Amino acid sequence: MMQLTKEKNNYNFLFSSWVKASSKNEIMLNENSNLADKVAFIFKTFEIDKLEMMQMFAGQDSDLKNKVINTYDDLIHYCYQVAGTVGCMIFPILSKNNNLSSIRNKVIDIGIAMQLTNILRDIHEDAIRNRVFIPDQLLVLFKVNKEELKGRKTKRNLKKLIAFLSKKALFFYESELEVIQTVDSFSAKFSLKLAIATYKKILEKIIDSDFEVLEGRIYVTNLEKAKILDNIILKL
Repeated sequence: MMQLTKEKNNYNFLFSSWVKASSKNEIMLNENSNLADKVAFIFKTFEIDKLEMMQMFAGQDSDLKNKVINTYDDLIHYCYQVAGTVGCMIFPILSKNNNLSSIRNKVIDIGIAMQLTNILRDIHEDAIRNRVFIPDQLLVLFKVNKEELKGRKTKRNLKKLIAFLSKKALFFYESELEVIQTVDSFSAKFSLKLAIATYKKILEKIIDSDFEVLEGRIYVTNLEKAKILDNIILKL
């Protein structure tokens, strides 16, 4: 309870600081500038839409309030809030010569894909903390009890549910090429490719495990990371 109160206080402080900083007409940075002012300066410099940050705060707020995710559409919106917004805020920095509006939906797709991967990987750990990101409607549709998520063996119906969401995540990953092609610098393209490939590998390992996500946390080994890196270098 004390930890949750601390997290809420930190959230409220960060949110209020951001609102105050982002409302300033001019921001002059110096050695005493706080984090909110520095972030607001970046937003102004790169003409980043402040609404993306507000949506990200809304997603974090729903986490703190342990808000129930009812439908698949609610899940996708949540993924946009906590991950798609990050891509939208970073894109203007990575791609100065391209307008986000022309590629925004694809950027959001990648954020959604990566967040869905996170959710599928962390089903057990989240459930132990009494946080379930699988929509209630899907749990009912696939006949899965929330208590099953706290177990150590993935039952048949849960595997079908995970397979369903894995397929959805793979669909969102299909926007990868269009997004990467729009990024300007070589280093940014490389870093983005590496991040997406690593997350996608986690999803592939979930699929290859026959959707057994409760026995232990699925992760990418150092050897697998090295192979991903080599594969990216070969295709440059």
